[in-house]
Amino acid sequence: MRSPALELQQRLVRAMSPEEKIRASEALRRAAWDLKAAWIRSQQPDLPEGDVQEAVRRWFRDAAA
Repeated sequence: MRSPALELQQRLVRAMSPEEKIRASEALRRAAWDLKAAWIRSQQPDLPEGDVQEAVRRWFRDAAA
């Protein structure tokens, strides 16, 4: 049995234009990036911001492999 919430979500996604889907995926990616950066900062509060961003880049790169 499928949940009503899942069915609604699927209907909404099917109704989105390709541009809307791209914007939504970019927003999700940005949110994931920001969350990972925040976690790294919480674990290593003295790490310079450039190093935080590099660590996030590496994490995303390695996750895609």
